[in-house]
Amino acid sequence: MPRARLLVLAVVAVLALGCGWTAGPPGIVTVDAGYNGVLRGGPDTFRSLVAAADTRPADPAVARLVGPTYGVAFDTLGVARTFDGRVFSQAAYGLHPDDVSRGMRGEHRAADGHEFLLAQVPATGHLPEPEGGYATLFADWQVDVGGTVRPLDGDITVGAIVVVSVPVGADAALGATVDGQSRWIDLRTGRVR
Repeated sequence: MPRARLLVLAVVAVLALGCGWTAGPPGIVTVDAGYNGVLRGGPDTFRSLVAAADTRPADPAVARLVGPTYGVAFDTLGVARTFDGRVFSQAAYGLHPDDVSRGMRGEHRAADGHEFLLAQVPATGHLPEPEGGYATLFADWQVDVGGTVRPLDGDITVGAIVVVSVPVGADAALGATVDGQSRWIDLRTGRVR
């Protein structure tokens, strides 16, 4: 009888390991200091990523950037040091909650000395009309963090959330350059500069 119990325990242990059962919570993920991207999900996702105390409303009629071939506006701005990994993975990669791997479910932290600035595009209506009228979706957005300009990773659409990693307290701007002319909007304040 003891051999039978031992065999059963061994089979259960092998099955448990083979099915991915592991002890402990998911790990912590540190997001690269140079991260920038566009998340999907709208206001509910924004509220899940940023604590209420770290958000502020923005007036889309004021917090807007419009140029010859582009237009964007924001209705909420926020700052966060960490994200829920499941929510971030769903919004960043379009995954179903059950498809977020265990390794990505843990807390997602900004790199040491960094924080995330978030800007929510209104989830209703449409993007502001470019000066030259609607043509195609503008895809050449840029971010400026401390004078370093990089392409924005993703397309801005209705309900999108622009996320940029910055040194704590630093500003970042979203901008576009068309025909040699650049225009920028500050992602911390919502002011055009």
